[in-house]
Amino acid sequence: MVPVQPKHLEPSELGTKQYWEDAYSREIDNHKTSPDDEGTVWFSDSGAEEKVLDFLECYADDGVLFKDARNEHANVPTSFLDLGTGNGHLLFALRDAGWDGLMLGVDYSAKSVQLARQIGKARTEQNEGQDDAEDEHDDTEGKSTRPVYFAEYDILNPTPLSDAPAAGFDVVLDKGTFDAISLSSETTPDGRRICETYCEKVLPLLKTGGLFVITSCNWTEDELTAWFVHDTPSVAGSFELCDRIEYPSFTFGGRKGSSVATLCFKRTS
Repeated sequence: MVPVQPKHLEPSELGTKQYWEDAYSREIDNHKTSPDDEGTVWFSDSGAEEKVLDFLECYADDGVLFKDARNEHANVPTSFLDLGTGNGHLLFALRDAGWDGLMLGVDYSAKSVQLARQIGKARTEQNEGQDDAEDEHDDTEGKSTRPVYFAEYDILNPTPLSDAPAAGFDVVLDKGTFDAISLSSETTPDGRRICETYCEKVLPLLKTGGLFVITSCNWTEDELTAWFVHDTPSVAGSFELCDRIEYPSFTFGGRKGSSVATLCFKRTS
């Protein structure tokens, strides 16, 4: 039995666009001053990014995803869409791990896109400098040198994505974006909190059989499942829960849980 919709979170400033515009403006200035400062790595205290990278690597080892075209089935490399990309750090980390497919990071904050592009340019210049130096200890070995693309895009008020594959992306990533949307006080014309529409907006971005990997610090695994798995498929399609990432757990008040949850949903229709 699929759980009922969870109780809404109390709105906060983290659910406002202005908060993120201001935050990324500061990170832009910090990066200009110190190029090594690429800004916040989401859920770094929990090692979530590393765990997601390891999780995707396992799926590549199992032949579900493909890091490059050099695979026994000659499959096209896995494509990624990062919703609420922020500074683009997760996509850059995927490139560093050798993932060669199309990567697009989107955010409704123009400052986020500016920051991510700025970091991408700096990384490209750094890699080109290493190539020119022909360093025998070049640390670019094993990395993908393909570009990462970024675009301003509001998933709740979507416009066509020019770089999107016609059938949809293979993998869509969310690292706290649904959390932020859940903290918004905005409502739809019919009176629903805007977070209630998120699932139906994500589904069309994925190809059938594609994976949606979401990390949250505001919702438990059961609550995330309630938000994304429904008894009756919508017009946009449907998800099923197919995997999870383990985190250290704690017990409080007789209940067991963890500070972060990461689930993987598959688009089934």
